[in-house]
Amino acid sequence: MPTTPFIVSTRRAFALPLTGTLLSTDIPAKSPTVVFKEMDEGGVLFCSRTETYFGLNEVGVAIWERLPGAEEAESRELDSLLDTLQEVYPGVARDALASDVQEFLQALEQSELVLYGQPGQA
Repeated sequence: MPTTPFIVSTRRAFALPLTGTLLSTDIPAKSPTVVFKEMDEGGVLFCSRTETYFGLNEVGVAIWERLPGAEEAESRELDSLLDTLQEVYPGVARDALASDVQEFLQALEQSELVLYGQPGQA
């Protein structure tokens, strides 16, 4: 990926590290309480329940747009998401891509912007 997903929250701003370990083969769904607005150079996530917002760069937007909604029956497998992102960023090693995506998903989960579980149960 050209850059790692960059997140700005009401509590902190940080760039996600390039290294990490995969902890799950499942991906979360977008929380139904989160609103996404695309901007010129990225986007913004806002959770109406927690009043948390995150600014995303273009890479973060690419990941967010490929996550299933809470009620969708799309694939929730990490490999499926990585396959799709690999088409967008063909020059990035799969291990690096997987690490960046996992770190990003963990940050979203910690801020309650995504949910893990079966479709229809999120």
